Amino acid sequence: WLRNYQRVMGGGLAAIWARLRLDPEPLIPQSAAAQSGARVGMMELVAACSVQVEQPAAWPEKFGDRVPPLAGAYAFPAIVLSEFKDAEVTGGSNLVAAGGAVIHHDLFRPSHDFTSEELHGRIHIEPLRSCVWRFRRSSAVREFDQAALFTDACATNYAHWLTEVLPRVHAYAKSAPPAGSVALFDAGLHRNLVHSAELMLPEGVRS
Repeated sequence: WLRNYQRVMGGGLAAIWARLRLDPEPLIPQSAAAQSGARVGMMELVAACSVQVEQPAAWPEKFGDRVPPLAGAYAFPAIVLSEFKDAEVTGGSNLVAAGGAVIHHDLFRPSHDFTSEELHGRIHIEPLRSCVWRFRRSSAVREFDQAALFTDACATNYAHWLTEVLPRVHAYAKSAPPAGSVALFDAGLHRNLVHSAELMLPEGVRS
């Protein structure tokens, strides 16, 4: 209930009105895109593994008993490079439209997670119906025969860039992309962020 309240109120009246004038699109996870025909290829970049977690230290030490026990391990899923045919992408977004659906990565849970795009009224997600309304679409269109996508709803934030976007760039660079490949980033990023990505991309990859 709270997530749905945030989704409606976060976008404001403008988002509600825009929703009434647009048709929703199916929202599916990346793993389901293969069955729908939207995904045409996949390559595993990093294998799934078990990650050990140590108990964090507290300072002052007398407050150590207030830190909940976190030591143990968790399963980290494989990192894959997915290929979509005739895909439509938008800056400042983690979503990809292909095959008549809007695709999100498998770690996103529409029933639990509230996106930055929803908070700013750019999209509205209805988890129970597994659909999404996309607002404020840009009229500027550029076509590429093939491109690697690194747009992100929070790419302009330094912490999100370091923990979410740059690791994707690193994994892609390790896959040995061919010379002449195109890497797509969001417009308006700070020059330090752009430079950090350029340092990781192999020579011959255009951004």
